Amino acid sequence: MLPHVSANLATNKSLRQGFTNMFDRIASCLRLKQAPTTENVLGALDAASEWPPCTRNFLQRGGSVASAVLQVLEFAMDQDEMIGDGEHQATFEEDIDELKECRNDTEWAFVRRLCGFADERKNFGMGVELGMETGGGGHQLLGKRTREEQTGDDVYGTSKRVA
Repeated sequence: MLPHVSANLATNKSLRQGFTNMFDRIASCLRLKQAPTTENVLGALDAASEWPPCTRNFLQRGGSVASAVLQVLEFAMDQDEMIGDGEHQATFEEDIDELKECRNDTEWAFVRRLCGFADERKNFGMGVELGMETGGGGHQLLGKRTREEQTGDDVYGTSKRVA
């Protein structure tokens, strides 16, 4: 998300509602078994006939579909059993066990490319969004410290600490 959009979210209720509505549009795509690409999410937005047009306001003021989709992927990754805290697996274990396992279940970069956002964020999964840096040289995503900054581990759990 662009810095000016992120700053405006704190004071503009319409922008916050628009950003929040993006998640519903993403869910609409997923319910239809569509990848949440920009085209598909905007199609879901058109189909929703939203009033007041908070999501359009969010997009017209510099927000993007990518910022919402990448946030969803970041949250999903944070709860991934292998590289996150495993919360999703713990909560929905019975339902997940009924699903067929796929070799790319945790291929987050692949999912990002499938959604059309391969170039939207460098070092995906490390909390770096569109090159936006915070004080102290660390990177943040919506004010949340990244897993790497918290633990010193990369997203695959390999320690970067020197003994």
